[in-house]
Amino acid sequence: MPNHPTYLHDKWVFTQTFGDSSSGERFSLLPAHQERSIKIAQIELWCGDSYGGWPNGVYTVEGIRITWKDDSFHEAGRCSATPTKTFGFEDDELITGMSIRSNWRVDKIHFETNRSNTLDCGGSGGSKTQLSDIGNGQLVGVQGTANSHLLSLSFVFWKKESA
Repeated sequence: MPNHPTYLHDKWVFTQTFGDSSSGERFSLLPAHQERSIKIAQIELWCGDSYGGWPNGVYTVEGIRITWKDDSFHEAGRCSATPTKTFGFEDDELITGMSIRSNWRVDKIHFETNRSNTLDCGGSGGSKTQLSDIGNGQLVGVQGTANSHLLSLSFVFWKKESA
């Protein structure tokens, strides 16, 4: 994954990498400024049968686009005209639980928020991992590898503030 300056590690929690990070082009979908006021407005995901014709419908997460409140956005993987799922964050909405299914690809992304909203996109392949450290619940962005679709993802959250 990209090397971030050390001071970012004092502010952010990086999850483990899900999927196969040994191939594809590395990407980092993070905001230009590292201030807590820079928040994600929307996540769009493209999910489908990436390889066509796989038995039992092997679905994966093919692409991701993150748009911040300042209308800047970054995307990776296969992002066509219409996303499979779109999730808009309300003001002060935080992720309270998150799980990922992955093996050699990112099979599924699922999360719940403090506003009782959920995002669920992808298939039932791979192993399910419940994320144990999501910082304060405010998603900053993602990083990973991709070619014509997503190969790996790591999520980046703000750390909890010390009392």
